[in-house]
Amino acid sequence: MNKAPSYPASYGGLRQIELRLKRNFTVVLIAAALGVGFAIAEVYWLWAHGGESDATCDVLKLLVSFSTLWLLAFLLIYYRRKFVLLKATNALLPQDTLLSSGIFVSLSEWSMLPEALLCLIHPVPFINFEITVPYYDLRRGSTLPTTLATDELLTVGMMFARLALIVHYMPYLAGLTAKSARAYANINHMPLTTWLSIRVMYQRYPFRLLGGTTALLLLCFGFTLQVSATEGH
Repeated sequence: MNKAPSYPASYGGLRQIELRLKRNFTVVLIAAALGVGFAIAEVYWLWAHGGESDATCDVLKLLVSFSTLWLLAFLLIYYRRKFVLLKATNALLPQDTLLSSGIFVSLSEWSMLPEALLCLIHPVPFINFEITVPYYDLRRGSTLPTTLATDELLTVGMMFARLALIVHYMPYLAGLTAKSARAYANINHMPLTTWLSIRVMYQRYPFRLLGGTTALLLLCFGFTLQVSATEGH
């Protein structure tokens, strides 16, 4: 006879799971940041050598892939532990599984499959080719061809895709994952959504939130414009 899985119902057990969830996602963010850093370094190396991919580029892209694998591994562990936490707090039915609970894939909240697919966007090792596309030159008033390299395009896509991980981390920054916050939300029938986390962060730390968001967006858009300017010549 198969035994039903046991879940820690005590406050101490739940507290341990909550701390592990936060540490898990912190490791996910670190792995994501390392991957973006390696990818940007590879792009600058590519530009410094006339756009010709060499062994150093492949090594940097291998490091990006390695950090992405670690990211996906810890993301899987995070969602498994989240499933255990929801079971322990009776937020799911006893017969719910990872698939039926909506943790694996869901259209209404963060789920494992869409987030994993976003994190998979990165420059692929040993593959780099150029795509010729037309663009409209305002100064010349005509349509001209330009070449876009896949390494630059995938690096830009990876940067913006992994910004979603920071948004996902907002409930931990806002303190809405604590037991007291969940109890208050249940009493007042308030859903603990990402938008609520952003509002709480804005009320508590408005300058940090606005300053951090502005800095990240400026860095991402600045690099995107640099890619466009470099490829447009």
